[in-house]
Amino acid sequence: MNGLSVGYVSGLMLVLCLGPALAEEPTSATAVTDCAARNAPESTIGHYARFNTTDGSGGSRELLTRLYAMREDEALNLNLRIVEPLNLAGTTYLIREKPDQDDMRVYIPALRKVRRVTGNMAATDLWGTSFSYLDIKLLFGAFIDGERELGPDETISGRPTVKLLIRPSDTEGAPFERLAAAIDKETCVILAIDFLDVESQPVKRLTASLDSIQSFDERMLATRYRMDDLLSGVTTDVELSKLEFDEDLGRAVFNTRGFADAR
Repeated sequence: MNGLSVGYVSGLMLVLCLGPALAEEPTSATAVTDCAARNAPESTIGHYARFNTTDGSGGSRELLTRLYAMREDEALNLNLRIVEPLNLAGTTYLIREKPDQDDMRVYIPALRKVRRVTGNMAATDLWGTSFSYLDIKLLFGAFIDGERELGPDETISGRPTVKLLIRPSDTEGAPFERLAAAIDKETCVILAIDFLDVESQPVKRLTASLDSIQSFDERMLATRYRMDDLLSGVTTDVELSKLEFDEDLGRAVFNTRGFADAR
């Protein structure tokens, strides 16, 4: 997934400086990716994320997590800890980008052990939400690696966007054929992502709440998103809070031996 490191382009967390914007007619997928990369934090980002999930029968559940990410040598390191509910509290995930395949681990408090997360597990939904491990990376602006090209422009709620199409590489283990991301031309915020099957039909859809886009110092981002699983009917709303940029997180947060105890 190294190629993304669009720095942290956030599908869910596309952070942007006020200056960068896409040209009226961007000429390449690289130009779109580069614009997003210029909007990323210098080194780190941290925040809380509250997930509210509703299933097809109307049942609902809530999950509060604390997330940290660090960009290192154009790769993304991610630490995610569950805060609530109490029966899951302390469960901590570590995801580190590698050239061939991400290194993913989980600490399970009840066992006091760290387990590796396999490629197949990376594509499964987490804790009953409509987000998978792969989707969580989008919260930090990390697109999956793969072939990219421009698609047709689209207007979303009156905002002109450019379409970026990504076909994931085999090493990602993605359960979809392509991503189609609609990126706001004015701000480089990703307003929507469709996860497409082999027939180019959306199986999941991520959308940003336009009224949640706000300024953080010299950055702006959407702090609320919705993920709709169009096959299962499960919908998850996520809200980001207590954002911190470019703080010194310390190496232990992303160390395979100490990630569960750090911070």
